[in-house]
Amino acid sequence: MVRCLVLDDNGMVTDTFSVGTRVVLSCEESSAAGQEIMNVLYQDFEFYRRFMQEGPASVPPVTEFLPKGASLRNSLRLNFDGTSDLLSSGNPLVWLVVAVGSLPAFAQSLLHWLAQLTCREPVWPDNIKRACSAEASTTGLPA
Repeated sequence: MVRCLVLDDNGMVTDTFSVGTRVVLSCEESSAAGQEIMNVLYQDFEFYRRFMQEGPASVPPVTEFLPKGASLRNSLRLNFDGTSDLLSSGNPLVWLVVAVGSLPAFAQSLLHWLAQLTCREPVWPDNIKRACSAEASTTGLPA
């Protein structure tokens, strides 16, 4: 996940927001599992780099997590994605851990959804909108 800062004219942080996949590293980076997790993180950064340097056409189209508003389904998916893979292992201890953790995970999903419903919609400042418009990017360039 990339944590972004919104700065005022004096360079002071006025707001923050996050973009991307949340990555939790619970083991050494040099281990096989750590390398797999780090590869996910590197792929995210490469996606952002290509998008910012080469434009939207240079990256594959996004097909997930594109609701127009707050979605309980996506909030649940954040906590329960991959649970079926764990349960298919058949390990009774895993079943117990999932059963115990499901209620707090459901509560967290519900609170995440409520937070999404009540948060404000991000708005770019007018000067950024003008600087990023198609007309502004071609004005003054030689033909």
